[in-house]
Amino acid sequence: MTAAHETGFHLPPEMGRRVPVLPRGTAHLIKALADEDIDFQDLVAEIELFPPIAARLLSVANSAWSSPVSPVTSLVMACSRLGLNVVRTVAMALAVAEPFNPAVCPPFQSRRYWSSALLTAEAACMVARASAYEDDQTARTAGLLRNIGLLWMADAMPGPTGAALQVAADNEAEDLETVLRDHCGIGYLEAGSLLAAYWQLPASFANDAYTECVAATEHADRLPGVICVGSRLSHRVRRETADADAEETSTRQEPNSPGFETVDMAGLLDRLRTQREQIEGLAEQLCG
Repeated sequence: MTAAHETGFHLPPEMGRRVPVLPRGTAHLIKALADEDIDFQDLVAEIELFPPIAARLLSVANSAWSSPVSPVTSLVMACSRLGLNVVRTVAMALAVAEPFNPAVCPPFQSRRYWSSALLTAEAACMVARASAYEDDQTARTAGLLRNIGLLWMADAMPGPTGAALQVAADNEAEDLETVLRDHCGIGYLEAGSLLAAYWQLPASFANDAYTECVAATEHADRLPGVICVGSRLSHRVRRETADADAEETSTRQEPNSPGFETVDMAGLLDRLRTQREQIEGLAEQLCG
């Protein structure tokens, strides 16, 4: 694997021995799913080449989460029922998750992972639409894949990754990226950038989607800034609880981030809150 050398990241030996390989054609499918201009029928045709993904989309379309009036019996019907955004998100999630088995790392919580990934994808898409960065589907895809390195780490080095996840869970003030570096020698953002390069995804993913937020403020009008703001909004919504402070939290004005002063962050937060329950339900479907 040459990506580690090309990016300057040091790849732990355990991960080097378990480099995930995407099924044939998956990289092409990911690019198709991120294509904002792809025709509906063309997208369905791309997904039909992956029967397991098509089957899961049919399952989601027929689930209580979707609540169809009558049975959904074809992929075209499923895609029409779910809508292109859900189809893109579910198909992308299933495609990239296929090579991994995070179950070997008990502290890794799949539902929590996918809830975070889906919410970040939606938040990034919203930020893109509300800002100067106009490619909302690329933002959605990058948001969904931002934490993909954590899947690899849980699969390839479950012991150290599990220990790091436990530390982060016990002390919410700890930054997960930092804790992972301390325990594993690499963070999930670094691992994600390596995967994007190894899988030959568009360069924007390897170069931009995994930028740390401290550095992303220099690129407010580009993908790094959009993804980091979306990630921060997602994190805030996920941290909110139904305790006595919930009302205060929900009405507090969200300060604008550098480069996004014209974006109504409080409005985006409100929209995310209204979608959270549906997104968490979709995350449960992905874990089923």
